[in-house]
Amino acid sequence: MKLNKLQKKIGINFKDDKLLIQALTHKSFDTKNNYEKLEFLGDRAVSYTHLRAHETPEHLVIRVRRVK
Repeated sequence: MKLNKLQKKIGINFKDDKLLIQALTHKSFDTKNNYEKLEFLGDRAVSYTHLRAHETPEHLVIRVRRVK
């Protein structure tokens, strides 16, 4: 599927097509430019938002993660 067609189908137009390609690329295909960095960044953003919404001190959450 071409990128323009995909963007139209999902209803999102990316300013930088490289980010879309990276988001769709598995590590086994390209070890440097794959979705893992974007996934990590997304996880951090969600965690940060969750911490702020529930007013949980960040240092306590980090400490809990290390114990696991």
